[in-house]
Amino acid sequence: GMIALMPGCLFLCCTEDLDYIVNQVLKNAVDQLVEVPCSVSPARAAALNGSKLVHLDSCVVHGVTFSESTPGLEELRAFRAQLPEQGLRGAWLQVHLERFAGAKPGWVPVNSAGGLTAKLVVGHGVSAGSFALPEALIREIPGSMVTLRRPAPAEDGGAATVEASKAGGPIGREQDGMIYIGDPSFPVEDDVRVWFSVGDASHVSVLGAASGLRLHAWRPPKPLVNLVVTLPSIGDVRGGPVSAHDMLEREMRRSRLEVWRLRGLGFCCVWLAMSLMLFPNHIFPMHCGKGLCCLRSAPLAMLPTAAAIVASRCFLIFPLQAGVATLLLLPILAAIGWGMDFRGCLCCRKRYGSSLENQLLEALPSEDPWSQARERRWAKLREKAFRLTAIGIGFSLVVAGPVVRTVAVV
Repeated sequence: GMIALMPGCLFLCCTEDLDYIVNQVLKNAVDQLVEVPCSVSPARAAALNGSKLVHLDSCVVHGVTFSESTPGLEELRAFRAQLPEQGLRGAWLQVHLERFAGAKPGWVPVNSAGGLTAKLVVGHGVSAGSFALPEALIREIPGSMVTLRRPAPAEDGGAATVEASKAGGPIGREQDGMIYIGDPSFPVEDDVRVWFSVGDASHVSVLGAASGLRLHAWRPPKPLVNLVVTLPSIGDVRGGPVSAHDMLEREMRRSRLEVWRLRGLGFCCVWLAMSLMLFPNHIFPMHCGKGLCCLRSAPLAMLPTAAAIVASRCFLIFPLQAGVATLLLLPILAAIGWGMDFRGCLCCRKRYGSSLENQLLEALPSEDPWSQARERRWAKLREKAFRLTAIGIGFSLVVAGPVVRTVAVV
């Protein structure tokens, strides 16, 4: 249990310290944010070196045309009768492929079926205004479902039929913007349907960094912060006019969500440690009594977790006051963990190896020995939980300070 408690507290402290550093770096980046017009001169573009956060508002997207002659999209020849004759204009094109797996699961996405392959093709040379976009930002350009052409109806008046390619492509029927290889009204197992989406946003707003006339995701300038998973980079593309404030709020929500995930991971580690120390004989052999003992240790794990989070923040913001408070609290927590009974006597160690609560229970009449044994067992468990919680809080306070100083030095 102590082996699991140590990395749990260290992980929580490191998460809080690095999150605080990232927030400070992001705050400085926001203060220095530059609004860049969509069309800039080469002289002004040369001054953009990628170190500052930039925002472009409602820039025209210059996309490419996707067709069956585009490398990687040769399969589109099988659907030339329903795709637009002039091709599909946009920043990216995605081929969605689904297979019917029965009535209960229904249509499920697959990578390949019926001689077709699901894929996402990104256009080369896509730009927003005067700035070229990398593939990672191109993928974020909003898109929509492709509207298919309806060929001449079949003689039986049924669904429209797609001419197969000369290479023996599939024959499908169009319904609700999708092409079904099979009967769309009565699908059977292993039937396939295909539909297309294209990144056809005409104007986008971009938040990121610019190096010359090329946009890319912004990364914190410090090497250590580059390794932080709570905020690895900022690169966002939204359709239409979007202010920098709204785009930053989205990035901050994403960062906070990642921080809470890491906090949850640290809490699980502390929770495991408290369960192992409180119920060592029930965790693995008996599967924790159907989970009840783990649930009983969860509230106790919250206290060391909260102590690690609060202590790390205090050492970062108020280092002197936090150090003094830690020196005052550690002797008390150590005494409680050692077994001193502060409820019965604030200056004496417990006597005869039992707390005041156990002594009172021992003085009760033994009319019901089973009930008395059960109460004594629960009293010992409560005392053990109280002591272990004090140990966990004390360990969180001890490691918080050195972790903050170590991160600051690195």
